[in-house]
Amino acid sequence: MRRIVLYMQQTLDGQGADPANTMEWASVTQQTWDFVDELTAACDATVIGRGLYREFLGVWPAAATSDAASPGMRKLARWLRDTEKLVLTRTLEAPDPAWPNTTFVRDAEALRALRDGPGEDLLVAGGIGIAGALARAGLLDELWIHLNPAVIGEGRPLLADPLDLRLLEARPLDSGVVVLHYAVEHEEAR
Repeated sequence: MRRIVLYMQQTLDGQGADPANTMEWASVTQQTWDFVDELTAACDATVIGRGLYREFLGVWPAAATSDAASPGMRKLARWLRDTEKLVLTRTLEAPDPAWPNTTFVRDAEALRALRDGPGEDLLVAGGIGIAGALARAGLLDELWIHLNPAVIGEGRPLLADPLDLRLLEARPLDSGVVVLHYAVEHEEAR
């Protein structure tokens, strides 16, 4: 069975974004890109919400070939371009042709059916809203959190709903970021 794996950056005080909905505090280094390479190698699709899909359209399709993008960003952009994108939305009508391999998934149960089908893991590559929606639906199986050495005081919490987690791994990066890997303990598994 596939797993739905969330990867997000977070501050020490639990924020996933600052009040302006940016992540200027996130430390992204070559070690971050190496981690992303490892994670995407185990996934054959990405899951994003409607809002992040619209934001990503303004960045990732062009980054795949941009000389201004770092090599790590270009590599991730190509993976996102070439990989199936499952966009959880009830309102968008048709995928933008600028970003091929995009399928709109209308509800959590349709996503659950995809998770329970064949294939590699599904990567949730950001989005506080979708992270919360998937947590509430019992659809998050693993979390990879990059805990940044930053305290911003206010913002948007990464996850606001209760989750039972089991630590699988913790490793520091040279930047001071600590990579935390958790399994989500689902009630039916207890």
